[in-house]
Amino acid sequence: MVGLIERRVIERIAPSKQEHEDYERIVLKFKRKLKRASNKLDLKCDFFIGGSFGKNTYLKDNFDVDIFCRFDLSYDDDKLSKYLEAILSKANLKYKIQKGSRDYFTVSFGPRGKKILFEVIPNRKIKNLDDMLNSTDVSPLHVEFIKSKVIENPVLPNQIRLAKQFFKAKGLYGAESYINGFSGHSIDLLIAYFGTLENLIKSAKTWEERTFIDICSFYNDSDEAFKSIGDDKVSNLVLIDPIIKNRNASRALNNEKYCEFLLIANNFERFEEKDFIVLKPNAEEIISDVKQFSKENNLNFLIYRFKIAVKNESEDIVGSKMLKLFHKTMDFYESYDFEIFREDFFIDISKGVCLFIFLFEKKSLPLIKKIVGPKAYMKEAVIAFLKGRDRYFIEESRVCVYEKRVVEKISNISNISVEDFQRMLNKDISFVKSVRIIK
Repeated sequence: MVGLIERRVIERIAPSKQEHEDYERIVLKFKRKLKRASNKLDLKCDFFIGGSFGKNTYLKDNFDVDIFCRFDLSYDDDKLSKYLEAILSKANLKYKIQKGSRDYFTVSFGPRGKKILFEVIPNRKIKNLDDMLNSTDVSPLHVEFIKSKVIENPVLPNQIRLAKQFFKAKGLYGAESYINGFSGHSIDLLIAYFGTLENLIKSAKTWEERTFIDICSFYNDSDEAFKSIGDDKVSNLVLIDPIIKNRNASRALNNEKYCEFLLIANNFERFEEKDFIVLKPNAEEIISDVKQFSKENNLNFLIYRFKIAVKNESEDIVGSKMLKLFHKTMDFYESYDFEIFREDFFIDISKGVCLFIFLFEKKSLPLIKKIVGPKAYMKEAVIAFLKGRDRYFIEESRVCVYEKRVVEKISNISNISVEDFQRMLNKDISFVKSVRIIK
């Protein structure tokens, strides 16, 4: 039984019948355009509508459409992207190349005011899993699986929409490496298994440190499953993929996001409107809050505000690089013995902003630091430790010395430039246009 709150939310996030038909006409027109171009090039392929649109689980005014160009198995795998690019050119479509395990393409298509962003992805039209050379080859099979579940449970599409909105509102949505939350695919499978969002949340009240869900009952128990999928793919939530049984569909989910969901579930009584309202954090508001929090609690803050512009790299790669750089920066300060009281990472790629936020208890340290050496009876180690050092003392059986610090004030090392960050990460970050230091 769908409650009043859920019904209101569904009305807000689900497309109307008329809206869906309008979108569908644009999608089918685009698909026919691709098919005509492929026929002119005499390429053996068809076009499959995938993703949330293909499953009819997309959110109104917040979706793109995946089109899988499924090539005959006779074609060389390393040429599929080139063949697809030829099709797009023949169809006179303006496209952008996106780097991936196979390069794919994005195309904006449709009448003014109703343009849809299409992701056009090269695939092999596989007949069985042995023909799979790339994980995207099975994506159409995932669509068919959800469609089959919709026949069994007609409320499934709207329940998946509710779940997506809920997880977005809670900041738990997204499998990107800089988010590590619940992927759209894992949410599809969880709702297909539990039937409704409410059932999923109530079930999660019983989840422990590790939860095992095998939708299609491929395995006798979790131990057998873990051996099959491999230790490196085991996460807090092990959700066996219904198409590829040795794949954990929730592998991207990290411990923090899993525990956040458990906390939400354990405190759940009934849905409220606020549970489905997505509040987009604003960089300026975050900066203001950090300043206020630091002032109230006698802390010292340091914020790096990056201006970024994504062009030739995917958002996931950009986000991943910035998160790695954030951790490198943390290590940099800790290497000089500056203890970080709290740290936060914020990125909004659509607005071209990223924040590294560090709060310190102390902004300066003593001029000297204690170096703890080997135990006094370790003769050779002690001789090596004291070489070039005149003064020492014993503390709890260990030989110790005092050394002058290289840096005693945060202000002496905080002025890190884009070039410094580039060297720190040792990877291309040309998408970073500038960095401003707030302290």
